[in-house]
Amino acid sequence: MASVSDFLAHARAQIGDPYVWAAEGPDAFDCSGLVQYSLKALGINSPRTARALWTWTDHVTEPAAGDLIFTGKGSTPTHVMIYAGDGKVVEAPRTGLDVRERAWSPGKDLIGYGRIPGLGGHAASGLSSLLQLALPDSALRTFDAAGEALHRAMWLFNPENWVRITSGAFGVILAAFGVMFLLKASA
Repeated sequence: MASVSDFLAHARAQIGDPYVWAAEGPDAFDCSGLVQYSLKALGINSPRTARALWTWTDHVTEPAAGDLIFTGKGSTPTHVMIYAGDGKVVEAPRTGLDVRERAWSPGKDLIGYGRIPGLGGHAASGLSSLLQLALPDSALRTFDAAGEALHRAMWLFNPENWVRITSGAFGVILAAFGVMFLLKASA
């Protein structure tokens, strides 16, 4: 079984790598991509997004090293961090900042803490372990693939991509007018 120290060591090995929205490694990460990449290196398959990780983990009232910390708006997780213990987290924070370890304390955006099923000797409990027992691996992989496809499609809603989308659409419109002008001029 993978240990918490192995999980933290693998996450810490990514410190300094850039944050890139929807990146899954090995040289750039978003928040949930860092978690998934670090767990996958230990042979643990996990969901891809912060929201799916929140559902997958066993919720606890106080974090222990190796637990995940979820923040967001209302009850919807939009960010996930790895609790390193002693009030510190390892995270891929946001565009412009690299993967880092930093001091952390709960704020108003805290949604809760999640324990990774089976990691570091923590006993698996709750719905996530029941789903793992009740559903075949092929079904779990299908759900993971669907979640990953949805996550990749969400790039449309990232404001950082709106400039690219708008510029691309404007370019297509200009090209169409250019072709029409050339056709009209040659007629």
